[in-house]
Amino acid sequence: MIRVLHLADIHLGARLYHIPDEKKRDEIRSDLKKTFTDIITFCITPESRIDIVLICGNLFDSHVPGAELLDFVRQQFNRLLEKNILLFLVPGAYDSNIYSDSVYKHPYFLRTVRCITQANFSLIQTVELKGEKINLYGMAYSHFTMDPADVIQKVDKPGYHIALMNNSTTYGRPFLDIDKLKNTGFDYIALGGEANYSACETESTKVVYPGMLEPVKSGATDARRLCVFECTDGRIKLYPLENKFNQKEYILLSINLQTGNFMSEMEVAAFLEEKYTNYAHLLKLELTGKISFLLNPDRLKQRLSHFFFHLEIDDQTEFDHRHYLSQLKDNGRIEALYIEKMNALLSTEETDEAKKKILQAMNIGLTLHEN
Repeated sequence: MIRVLHLADIHLGARLYHIPDEKKRDEIRSDLKKTFTDIITFCITPESRIDIVLICGNLFDSHVPGAELLDFVRQQFNRLLEKNILLFLVPGAYDSNIYSDSVYKHPYFLRTVRCITQANFSLIQTVELKGEKINLYGMAYSHFTMDPADVIQKVDKPGYHIALMNNSTTYGRPFLDIDKLKNTGFDYIALGGEANYSACETESTKVVYPGMLEPVKSGATDARRLCVFECTDGRIKLYPLENKFNQKEYILLSINLQTGNFMSEMEVAAFLEEKYTNYAHLLKLELTGKISFLLNPDRLKQRLSHFFFHLEIDDQTEFDHRHYLSQLKDNGRIEALYIEKMNALLSTEETDEAKKKILQAMNIGLTLHEN
């Protein structure tokens, strides 16, 4: 039996543009290095029985990661190699080897790591371990990468046939046709380029994305997984393990404030603080429903930000200005006059989108006045 760990989209040195706080960026980068170190430790632990590690693109978040990060990776890879664990790597869109100054042109990668640098799909190596044979194929990312399912072809050799590819592009559009890949006859197709773990299986073929180790991209919202598979008795068995090493989670949360019967922004803040506080969470919060109270997303974010590692608020609520106006009626306050004027403007619009913008503007104006 041969036991393999399939990794991808690690993004060491991640730039994390969606997180404005540089200190928090540094913390996630440190988390990522710790998680990667812990996973290498997992690999070399005898109980894990890992024989081969596959990295399918975007080990780094850049093709020029810098000397310190390169030295860190070299130390971790050497831990694998010292235990005779085989290592195969495919560059992705973020760390592509098409550039003259690519990290994969460094002597360490040229001499020590089996780095797949050709952009045409081909057989790389046949590995024989523990009485089993694995035929490894691969294709590196390039700007001209075409769907390999059109040209992918197994060599007539005994053993398992495993392909390594990355399905991300610099433009964010995947180019692989999963349905075609399922019908290639390969035993296992190790992919990268998706934020979350997913597996598509037929009777003979498994097409698998392992997902990111840490949620360094905003789409990484599912639980992290360690994608381990075994080659035994002529079949491949997939064992997606819970990744107990990752430090942060990206959470998507949608709350309908109307059905939740919230009556104020403070009630919303108290509810979120009591129910969802977790400093390890990167929370993207979507607020929906019709509300009759003033809601200032920036102020709400400021109130809650210290309860989460990172917080984004997407305000999709609809302001019920008529109910709010009824509370102010005949009191002579400027808010009532403002709502009446905006309501007159609202009556001249015909499209739902235009009306929504006016209602959002009305809410913003009122909350600014309130402040």
